[in-house]
Amino acid sequence: MIYYFQPTVLFVVPSLLLFLASHPAVTKQHLSSIEKVVCGAAPATKNLIDKFIFKVDKDISVRQG
Repeated sequence: MIYYFQPTVLFVVPSLLLFLASHPAVTKQHLSSIEKVVCGAAPATKNLIDKFIFKVDKDISVRQG
């Protein structure tokens, strides 16, 4: 039997968040299970966060630390 686990929380740096938000190969279906994002190591701009939320197309929590 094969189990597939989908993450609900992502821990990323701003450059990875930018990749997920802007790369055409990453679709909202790939990110459909995400409920929370924690971004660290450097500040993420509001524009970047908005771009990611627009791509995911649902209300998710994005925190910075």
